[in-house]
Amino acid sequence: MYSCRINQHYVIAEAVYTYKLKQEDGDITIRAYDEAKKEAGSLTFLEEYVDDGTFDPYEDQPFYEKISEHETVVNIRDLHVEPAYRSSGIASTLMKRALKAIKSRFSGVPIYINASPYGESLSLDTLVAFYTKFGFKVLKKYTEHRNALLWQD
Repeated sequence: MYSCRINQHYVIAEAVYTYKLKQEDGDITIRAYDEAKKEAGSLTFLEEYVDDGTFDPYEDQPFYEKISEHETVVNIRDLHVEPAYRSSGIASTLMKRALKAIKSRFSGVPIYINASPYGESLSLDTLVAFYTKFGFKVLKKYTEHRNALLWQD
């Protein structure tokens, strides 16, 4: 962010980011770029078929019960914002754009996230609070593994 003083008021001019959506091998990725075309962040999502053996019913019973009600689900994964760009709204914008794209491409298909903070820069509680702002509900939280399963119908 840049700021300058005009007539005793501070005007904050936010950096301009460009967002691009690209599909490769089933994965759909939205990337944020700064004005210098340097990648500032990204988010990937994909549609998964429930009966393909990916979901083990014995691994997590509440999650499996929820997911087994559907033929397909959308998995949001790999949300990342470069450290220099954090707290600038990029993660929220990536989520908003992803949810809009998901709703237009996969109408009526539920969405899940296996949320796990990367490194020590973010707590699991902070990450879960971020996703719940977008309507996700916690199915199960694993504090020992620092991850949580979240769901949105």
